Amino acid sequence: MQTEQTESEASEGVTEPILAVEEVTKTFGELLAVDNCSFEIEDGSITGLIGPNGAGKSTMFNVISGFYQPDSGTVRFNDEDITGLPPNEIAHKGLVRTFQITRDLTEMTVMENMMLTPKNQTGESMFRAVFDRGTIDRENDAIAERADELLELFQLDHLRDEFSGNLSGGQRKLLEMARMLMLEPDVMLLDEPMAGVNPTLENDIVERIEALNREEDVTFMIVEHDMGLVMDLCDRIVVMNEGTDLAAGPPSTIQNDERVLEAYLGGGS
Repeated sequence: MQTEQTESEASEGVTEPILAVEEVTKTFGELLAVDNCSFEIEDGSITGLIGPNGAGKSTMFNVISGFYQPDSGTVRFNDEDITGLPPNEIAHKGLVRTFQITRDLTEMTVMENMMLTPKNQTGESMFRAVFDRGTIDRENDAIAERADELLELFQLDHLRDEFSGNLSGGQRKLLEMARMLMLEPDVMLLDEPMAGVNPTLENDIVERIEALNREEDVTFMIVEHDMGLVMDLCDRIVVMNEGTDLAAGPPSTIQNDERVLEAYLGGGS
């Protein structure tokens, strides 16, 4: 009886992984970009993915999100094998990603970009578009209300009627994050969200990530080269080197890992 209680107590506070990468390998001809890489992302966490240039970080993001097919290995999301599924299907399951170079539609307004994103819109069906206008109108009103809420959250509401191509680089990154949230994701993969962003907007992005993680229970995995930011923002860090998983743990552990210092930080010099 005492053993059962101890096991129960030991299990308390243990968070199941929401995303698991299991022995993934990806090659491009002679180039081995990801080499038998494995790691897990805990539900509700903010996890950093770091490593030197060419470590395979962006390739890994592309494999996880369905833009690349792995040669071998498995990607599991919410206990479901999503390996090889197309990106739109993975996104509709609740795993979305942003890119180093934003992919907003520059000839459309900020609000139009937001309205295009939600999944399973009734108006996508030709039959219902003709014969179920009432449902479509109510749905569009709800989508517009959610879009306005997110634009206000990201402090972009004053730009709702501006063409997205006229926004600054930082504002476009905020817009891309807001767009992805229209899909109501469980996990967001952010690929260098601070690249080319001025310090003020960088602080805004950090605040939005922390608020979404805390208040809406969105799990984040972030590729970022600013080590100070990664160490301050992330609960846990995964380190890749030469395509494989080198280390994983809390920032305090990673900062003192000799393998990381050697491979990523130049031996501590």
